[in-house]
Amino acid sequence: MAKSKPTILLVHGGWHTTEAYRQLLDIFESKGYETCAPELPSGAEDTPANPPEADIRCIANATRSLVEMGEEVVVVAHSYGGAIAPQALHGLGLRFLLEVGKSLEMSAPVEILPWVEYEGDFKIITPGYDAGPVFYPDLPRDEQQAWLAKFTKHPKACSFYSPKQSFYEEVDLAYVYCELDEAAPFVAQKAMVDAIRKPHIDFQEATLQSGHFPMLSMPDVLADTILGFM
Repeated sequence: MAKSKPTILLVHGGWHTTEAYRQLLDIFESKGYETCAPELPSGAEDTPANPPEADIRCIANATRSLVEMGEEVVVVAHSYGGAIAPQALHGLGLRFLLEVGKSLEMSAPVEILPWVEYEGDFKIITPGYDAGPVFYPDLPRDEQQAWLAKFTKHPKACSFYSPKQSFYEEVDLAYVYCELDEAAPFVAQKAMVDAIRKPHIDFQEATLQSGHFPMLSMPDVLADTILGFM
C-alpha cells in the first residue's frame, strides 16, 4: 500500500548542522511524517573540493534514493540550502519545494554587511561582532550565544554559487517569509521571490514574525505553516 504522507527532506543552511532543525524534524515525525536531513559536506572540518558542488551531490543523491524507493518527497530548504536546492533537485520529478528565509548571498556583498567578512577560503563572522541578534533576534541571549558557539565552517565558494539549472517550473512552490530576519531582511526575501515569480511560476506564501531561525524560536508554528501548504 502506498504511503499516505510524503517524506520531508530538509536542506539546512550555512554555518549550522541539522541539530538546529531537530525540533522541527521531531514535530514532523510526531505527526507521522518520515524525514531525511543530510548533513551538507561543505560544513565539515575537512572542506571538500568545490564545496557547493559537493552539497549539491549530497542532496541530489539523497533525494534520488527516496524517489527510486517510490517515496513522494517534499523538500524544505532553508537559507543557503535554498540556493543549492534548485540545482540539486532539477529533473528528479518532485512535486513540492518550500523555502524558508532563503537569501541570495551575492545580492548582499560582505562589503556592506558589518557582521560578516571573508578570511581566506571561508566566510566568517566579523571578529568581535555579536551576530546573535542577526541570526536569532527572537531567542534569549544565552541561546543565541550557544548556537553561535556551534557554528561550522562556511566556504566562500558557497556564497558565490549560482544554480546552472532550476526546477521552479517543475514543482509547486511555497515560501515562508521571516519578517524579523536580520540575516536575510524581509525586503530582500520579497525581492528574491518577485524575481523568480513569472506568469507560470507562483508561490504559496506565509509570513512569520520571526528571525532567521523560526525552527528554533517557533518550531510548532513553522511546522503547522509548512504542513498547511502540503
